[in-house]
Amino acid sequence: MLDNRYKIVLVGIDAQTGKTLPENILTIERTRDKRELAQIYTAANIFVNPTREEALGMVNLEALACGTPVVTFRTGGSPECIDDTCGVVVACDDIQALKTAIKEILYEVEHE
Repeated sequence: MLDNRYKIVLVGIDAQTGKTLPENILTIERTRDKRELAQIYTAANIFVNPTREEALGMVNLEALACGTPVVTFRTGGSPECIDDTCGVVVACDDIQALKTAIKEILYEVEHE
């Protein structure tokens, strides 16, 4: 688990589910507004997509288009759009590697 220094934003969460999550997780209900979604991606330091089934990796591409680096699992179309200049791809379900990649990218962002 990441410590409380990190703020996690989940988009597409219903209000009821949001009430059950820890305080450091901000929930935003689904948005159909493209500008709002772009603002959310742009505000993030990193986009984490721990998907087990991803056909095309579209959300990864959306984050990258907003200049946000991506950490994702090696599934479906996710690896094809990520290289070492814009994010990290880790083995599916390797939570330790996911955490390590998140911390490494955030360290880089904080020390630019």
